[in-house]
Amino acid sequence: MLTAQQLCVELRIDKNVLELWMSEGWLLPVIQDGAPRYSEVDIARGRLIRELGEDFGVNAEGTAIILDLLDQLYGVRLALSRVSAGQPARPEPVVRRVSR
Repeated sequence: MLTAQQLCVELRIDKNVLELWMSEGWLLPVIQDGAPRYSEVDIARGRLIRELGEDFGVNAEGTAIILDLLDQLYGVRLALSRVSAGQPARPEPVVRRVSR
């Protein structure tokens, strides 16, 4: 887990940029000992946010939409994973009928 300062160095961003991202809800650190800590997921998400703006010219509104869609996609994938993990194996004839 990284501190805010370490994350800024890792992402090559200013602390004000990090504060903006947090105020937008784009990064949600874990609070440990009263201070925010950032995970590997936060680092990857921060890289994506930076690249969307710097490399692709996506504005704040576009970034918010992209992140929301990615979060929805992740939620759907997680739900499908849970559903499929709870389903018993299907007999081959059933699988063929459903696959058509």
